[in-house]
Amino acid sequence: MRHAARWFAVIMLALAVASPPAAAETPAPLHIHLLSGSTEYKSEAMLKALKETLEKRYHVTVTMSLAKDRGKELPNVKQLQEANLLIVFTRRLELPAEQLAHVKKYLASEKPVIGLRTASHAFDNETNAVLDKQVFGGDYKGHGGDDPVKVSVPEKAKEHPVMKGVGAFDSGRMYNQGTLAKTATILQIGEDEKSKQTSPVTWVNEANGRRAFYTSLAIPGTFENEHFQRMLMNAIWWVSQRDEAKFRRAEKPATGNAKPQVVVATGKRWKSLFNGKDLTGWKPIGTAVWKVEGGVIVGGQDGDPKRAGLLATTDEFKDFELTLEFMIDEHGKYNSGVYLRNTPAPGSSGGRTGYQINIGRGVAGEYCGGLFLNDWLAKGDEKDEVRKPKEWNALRIVAKAGHIIVDLNGKNIVDYKDEKPDAKLVQKGVLAFQTYGAEGHAGWVKFREIKIRQLE
Repeated sequence: MRHAARWFAVIMLALAVASPPAAAETPAPLHIHLLSGSTEYKSEAMLKALKETLEKRYHVTVTMSLAKDRGKELPNVKQLQEANLLIVFTRRLELPAEQLAHVKKYLASEKPVIGLRTASHAFDNETNAVLDKQVFGGDYKGHGGDDPVKVSVPEKAKEHPVMKGVGAFDSGRMYNQGTLAKTATILQIGEDEKSKQTSPVTWVNEANGRRAFYTSLAIPGTFENEHFQRMLMNAIWWVSQRDEAKFRRAEKPATGNAKPQVVVATGKRWKSLFNGKDLTGWKPIGTAVWKVEGGVIVGGQDGDPKRAGLLATTDEFKDFELTLEFMIDEHGKYNSGVYLRNTPAPGSSGGRTGYQINIGRGVAGEYCGGLFLNDWLAKGDEKDEVRKPKEWNALRIVAKAGHIIVDLNGKNIVDYKDEKPDAKLVQKGVLAFQTYGAEGHAGWVKFREIKIRQLE
């Protein structure tokens, strides 16, 4: 997520221009310690982007401890005792007693805490009861679904310092909450677009001399939103009870014609492209077989490698952010892919007319996540080090004019920019999944969790 760091930098540059100059006397750096261990939600990439921006824009010291989902090790956690602020983005870690003791000691203090997404169930049940209920003032009741979420701000919360300069944005994948603590103040409420169920998604808590902030909205797609990021930056300074202006580094004057590069623009609301039941909104093209099994789109040749084709959207898209999960057969050079802005001629068999994000095996020369036009523009996961064979893989594609970004399982593998793309490559077109039995190798590919938002 190199683009996330640059996007954070663009936002903070704009905020610095709109804010008063840094104070003449700079206080001792604020020490922030980040705990990362929520692989599904790409916590490591997100927190590294946050760390880079904080260190660049402010007089702060940022340290990190990196783990995996349900990890049993949290390196560098001793530095937590020197920190002035803890930011938690972990999921059900199973830590040894000596490491967990550092976390418990911090939580027993009155120092501030920020919780992102899975922080409500960050550790073992005993520690979670303290962190979620006592520190955050929450009452986590589980995952509420994977549908888009409409986010609103209660009238009384609009004047809260954490919401200053924060505009409207929507998200997805809502968590269910029970009754919050009386000391908590709700800042945002989410409404699941499918079930219409509502639940608090962002709040602050002031109890036992401590300030805490929690949001369940820290998911890929929302994290890159400028308004979400403004809210997070506001929260850092509010819970720390520090004056942001006093910690801001002096901005260096721009030189030449340099301009901030916006990699991911503010997008419209997320839309699901697959209802989990049938191929409504999709059109098969060619002789390949496409069907829905167990809530998953399955494409293949039924054993005949000569059968090939596409499954195309009925809607067209130009600039967008697309997220999905895929699983692919491990058979020879069999491969799949995602066609971007495709515009095949009416009645054709559905050939590629623009960029393709490949899905295949690097060992077979079918580089997963690679960007292909008439040749490889970028080989993505060339050594097959990121793709997980015969497992679900998370793919994220951002297409904005001639700039194509690809993340595979939370790792940025393509960041390609064509400054002068051919007009046909950037015009509106359909998205299409491919299934192709290369060199006589038939196989199958599966897709699920397909969501898109158009970029402004």
